[in-house]
Amino acid sequence: MRSFMEIDRPIATRELTFHRDGQEPETVVVTIGAPVASDGGDWQCPYAIQANSFTKSFRAFGVDSAQALIHTVCIISSELDALARRHGGEFRYFGNTDVGFPGPESLPKLASG
Repeated sequence: MRSFMEIDRPIATRELTFHRDGQEPETVVVTIGAPVASDGGDWQCPYAIQANSFTKSFRAFGVDSAQALIHTVCIISSELDALARRHGGEFRYFGNTDVGFPGPESLPKLASG
């Protein structure tokens, strides 16, 4: 199991609530870090999803800082969906189940040739 990855330079946060039947809502903080250049020339952008009962942290990659950031924002939606299934609940933002992160379907399609 991966250990939690600290984010040195957070650039964005969003506070959500996680709701399970019969339990009090739990505060969840989504944090996105600043993209950083990797040794190989690509860029990576860290993110974390933190609650008292679960934590997920990882990073997304891109050919430049913008692509790494876009990938991160879109991947968070899938991560939240997986965590909701795994922990038997749903995320909400201001009471809405649409928490405002675009999904992977929002990623630009690569040209095929």
